[in-house]
Amino acid sequence: MAIRGIQRRLFLILAVASALVALASIVAILAMTDIRTKFETVSARQLPETTAALRLAQIGERLQGRAPALIAAADEGQRAREMQRISDDLNALRREVGLLQAAESRETALIEQISASAASLHENLSALGEYVASRAMLARRMQQEVARVFTFQDDIRQTLGPSILAITAAVNRGLVGVATDVNTEPPHPPRRDVTSQTFIAAVTAQKPLLEGERLTQAAANSLLIATEVRTPAELNAVHDRFRRSIEEWQALLPEMPDGLRSPLRGPVAGLVDEVSGTGSIFALRSAELQALARAEALITDNRRLADEMSTEVDRLVASASVTVGRAAHAIDATIADHAILLAGLSVASIITAVLISYFFVIRDLGVSMRGITAAMVQLARGEHETSFPATDRPDEIGDLARAFVVFRDNARRMEKLDEQLAEKSNLLVATFDNMNDGFSVHGAEGQLLAWNRQFVLLYDLPGDLLVPGTPAEKMRRLVVERGIRFRTSAGIPMEAPIQLAERVLAAQCFEAHLASGRIIELRSNPVPSGGFVTIHTDVTERKAAELQLRHAHKMEVVGQLTGGLAHDFNNLLAVIQGNLHLLQDSLAGQQDLRERATRALAAGERAAMQIERLLAFSRRQKLRPEIVDVAALIGGILDLLECSVGARITIHTELEETLPRVFVDPGQLENALLNLALNARDAMDGSGTLTIAARTRVPITPQPDRATTPDARQSVEVLVHDNGCGMPANIVERVIEPFFTTKAPGKGSGLGLSMVYGFVQQSGGDFRIESVPGSGTSIAFTLPVADLLVTAAPVIEVNSPGRRPTADRRWSAGTPEGAILVVEDDALLLETVAMQLRRLGYRVFTATDADHALACLRGNPDISLLYTDVVLGCGENGFVLAQRAQAIAPTLELVFTSAERPELLDATTDALNAVEILRKPVPPNLLAAAMARHFSKPADQIDSTTVSNT
Repeated sequence: MAIRGIQRRLFLILAVASALVALASIVAILAMTDIRTKFETVSARQLPETTAALRLAQIGERLQGRAPALIAAADEGQRAREMQRISDDLNALRREVGLLQAAESRETALIEQISASAASLHENLSALGEYVASRAMLARRMQQEVARVFTFQDDIRQTLGPSILAITAAVNRGLVGVATDVNTEPPHPPRRDVTSQTFIAAVTAQKPLLEGERLTQAAANSLLIATEVRTPAELNAVHDRFRRSIEEWQALLPEMPDGLRSPLRGPVAGLVDEVSGTGSIFALRSAELQALARAEALITDNRRLADEMSTEVDRLVASASVTVGRAAHAIDATIADHAILLAGLSVASIITAVLISYFFVIRDLGVSMRGITAAMVQLARGEHETSFPATDRPDEIGDLARAFVVFRDNARRMEKLDEQLAEKSNLLVATFDNMNDGFSVHGAEGQLLAWNRQFVLLYDLPGDLLVPGTPAEKMRRLVVERGIRFRTSAGIPMEAPIQLAERVLAAQCFEAHLASGRIIELRSNPVPSGGFVTIHTDVTERKAAELQLRHAHKMEVVGQLTGGLAHDFNNLLAVIQGNLHLLQDSLAGQQDLRERATRALAAGERAAMQIERLLAFSRRQKLRPEIVDVAALIGGILDLLECSVGARITIHTELEETLPRVFVDPGQLENALLNLALNARDAMDGSGTLTIAARTRVPITPQPDRATTPDARQSVEVLVHDNGCGMPANIVERVIEPFFTTKAPGKGSGLGLSMVYGFVQQSGGDFRIESVPGSGTSIAFTLPVADLLVTAAPVIEVNSPGRRPTADRRWSAGTPEGAILVVEDDALLLETVAMQLRRLGYRVFTATDADHALACLRGNPDISLLYTDVVLGCGENGFVLAQRAQAIAPTLELVFTSAERPELLDATTDALNAVEILRKPVPPNLLAAAMARHFSKPADQIDSTTVSNT
């Protein structure tokens, strides 16, 4: 197994090296492809020269790789093939050099250097071919010499062998005789002496024979070793051992029996020739090593020449790149980059292979084996605390070490696991019992296996009826008895919980709606062993919050839409009413047409009131909050309400005596109560009881935009209840949407409740509707209590007449000095306002945007008043225009107009001389009053009423 592990490591080394070589090859291929592509842009005059140079570089690289392959050739056929490839490359080299010399180039010196390098490379490879041939000849001669030496060895063995066998037989016989004499009783002492002498003589004669055979074997071994050595030093050491063996043989030869000396002289003399003969194995191997050194020098020189030729080719390409511009420059950069990359990959391949071989195989193999062996011995002695080395090795040695570690650790781990299991079990039980959510575990058949206390509390289940293994059918009966209904996560009703098979196979989520109104979310997940677990979470509060959030988002979107529509309609009404006023003034002698214009103006006023309601719903209407006594306000409009709802409806009030005052717009509050009373009248079909109540309410949680004092946290709740027909839930969800109504066409606009809702929200209160079909409807809203700072202001009488003065409809005329610049992005409205001002006797200049207005102001220095819309087209702003205009004319008077009442002014407007905003549509008399005030007209020509709507 260890061998296979080591083999895997070696294969890893080979794979890494191969991968790096492959990567280098891919990089080289990509480089050549890139170079070829870029060379297509080179001119026809430079292409042959550059192509020939690159081919020379390619041939040089091939020739550089041919030399090692030629040296490593195993047989004559392979050497012949490699020589043929080298010859082909050399021919190609000569051909490309000729093409390069024939090219018309200014780099003649560089081309001559390339040619010289190619010639040197050719000479080196030719010499290398001669070396290969010489090495092959030396190898054949060495084989012949080895065969000849083996012949000498066989001759010596055949000569010595029979004598050694004969002497051995005699020795054996002598040993037998001696043994017989020892076991035989006297009288035979003379025979024992003869036998002993014969034995001793045989042993003495056998010694030089055995020594000669040993020396022959030692000499043969030295010669075989000499054929494999790699360095001259090793060869000299083997040669010395061989020489000493031969010298000992020569010294031993006289000691040989007379009959053996003559046959042994020839083979021994042949071995002596191997000591210093020119055709000896040592001489041949020495020549072969010298040739090998020469070949390595040639290979090194080939690399140098190839590098020099590559450098010269790069210089030639660089020189050509100057004449061909960016294309050649890119080619030069590509060659340099890939050359560096290839060199780096080559170096990385070598370094990686060497480092992996050393660190993965050589260094730690012996250390690991010794350490594992010592640890195994200690483990066998019973020392269980022994530490094992090499456990981090990824091979079989590491597997063996880890196996013993596992064996050692199993006993200790079992004890620790028992302790940890007990701790985790206690922790799991504590967590299970104290979870805020219900938790239940069910088997594959749905039976209840385990549960916690919260599970029983959520469903109000009888704890004495629940036992482990309670069947699913019994649990279903308990659910049905408690009136629990199930719905999907999307709110779709379900006849029963999700089937057990589905809950066992995949995660499921659905809801249980309890009779008490609580909502429990059930999340089931299967367990691998079969069955499932379910978490039961009370999401009642979360569902209520989500519903309120969806409703708030919906009303916010609808409010933004209606606010935008109101803004656009205000502009249209301004054009219509302005032209109707002009038309009415021009029809002084045509009473019928004047009355028609008057009716049209009245319709426009009603449209303006509808827009006011839209603005109230969208919370963009400017409120005038005051400190109001709600009880007094309700008492003050009670007569109006009774007249509005009719005699058959009884109005009942429930007003708290110590009701705190609120900070709201009293006019809008009266409108809200009147709208709710009229809606109640329609719901009761003209007959019933209308209840209006007001009481103090303290919210459970303070609003985030209120102070935390007790007074600020309080609010006044106003309740309007009728005993009419009521509304279903789907109608209640939509009644506050603008233009939504259940009344017959022409009976209502659908803006009444929308206006009330917008007023309440804008005032910082809450709005709630509760209705039961056939039982009636209750609408309640809260209003914030006035804080301590506001309570210091005087209280406005709620029944005081006319809180918003109106100007009469007389037009002013005169011939004032100065001129007015009117800026309005709506062309129709601009023309209408300009005509109105001209009829008042003013000189008027008009502009549709800020740039034209500033240009007009620069060209007409007599302009003394700027009358501009707040919101201009293309993102322009009337306040910014006013600042720029006053930079040109510091004494310029300012009057603004807007289709909506902005909540806040830009902070930059604080530097303006005056801020006065007229609300569109602007009645002619208010327009005249504003202009007259700035131009100081006589008091009898204008209405003294304040016209600022800010």
